[in-house]
Amino acid sequence: SLSSFVWDYTFKITAFLPFISMLFAFLMLYTVGGAQALKKHWVAAMLSGLVLSLTALFLAYSRIAPVEIIGILSGLATMFFVYFYYKNGSNATKNQTFFQKDLLVASSPFILLILLSFVVNMHSVKLYLSNLLNHYEVITVFADKKEDLNILSSVWFLIMVVSLLSIFILKPTANQLNNTVKLWLKRIWGPFLAYSLFFSVAYIMAWSGMDVIDGKLLPTANFAQNNMDIIIAQGFAQSFGSFYPLVAPFLGLIGAFVGGSATASNVLFAKIQWEATISTVGINSFMWIYAAHAVGGGIASAITPSKITNAAATIGVGGKEEAQFIKATILPVLFMCLLVGILSMIFIYL
Repeated sequence: SLSSFVWDYTFKITAFLPFISMLFAFLMLYTVGGAQALKKHWVAAMLSGLVLSLTALFLAYSRIAPVEIIGILSGLATMFFVYFYYKNGSNATKNQTFFQKDLLVASSPFILLILLSFVVNMHSVKLYLSNLLNHYEVITVFADKKEDLNILSSVWFLIMVVSLLSIFILKPTANQLNNTVKLWLKRIWGPFLAYSLFFSVAYIMAWSGMDVIDGKLLPTANFAQNNMDIIIAQGFAQSFGSFYPLVAPFLGLIGAFVGGSATASNVLFAKIQWEATISTVGINSFMWIYAAHAVGGGIASAITPSKITNAAATIGVGGKEEAQFIKATILPVLFMCLLVGILSMIFIYL
């Protein structure tokens, strides 16, 4: 079933995280403060990486929380750990009460998102919201191919709702709100165009070698010879053979770097990974391959231009700092992808 597929896929992604999360924490420390910061805070970085990854791994294994909020809960657990770790070690914070008003108010959007996510992802609630708009949220992509957007049950819709509610909770000034809207309008077009182009390209590649017959999009007689995904996958299979798991994460990295997110990468390369896996290590290994692909896409977030641009705008730095950040992180990111590939080989062959 789809639910079993999603849970299995999620668990396999989290299996990589104990290694990758720690390395990511070290990378952030080194990027911000160099060797001195790494020497001073390596224990906190290592433990926070383990807290995040093991929390995600436990939630994926136990299935006690909706899969959509595993990342949120793991991040929350890590935030609590870091807070208490430094609170207990700092004289300046020992006398402060736990429920500081400013901290609680600042955290309220995050807390509200978690609560709403729990409610919306309850089976009965999610089913109701998924069917509420009925055919109004079903769009025709091409010929008989349709997509149900499921807007009201989407986590992105919840984020929008929480963002709007946060205006009344955080009570920004008119100037702050105006600057936020201007910044959003400035940033939105890059990700919007990237997603649009990547999904369009993914559809073109997946449906190449097909034709519309009686209103239905169907494979032609030469589909296997003309389909772009199959051709690319066969090229990878012939080039890497049984070592294909080693390079699978790099497809995720490339897709996310160009498209701006792991989601765009997953959409673009899903069928290619499927075909290449069947031709090399076998269909039973696909979940590990695709999980490694997703992790590679997640790692690429460290060097994705669109996200770096957003982060730079948030903290008020310019293009020079962005270029320096990419230069400083490119080699560690490639190393982490290689590590994911090695782990994939271990998970598949051992």
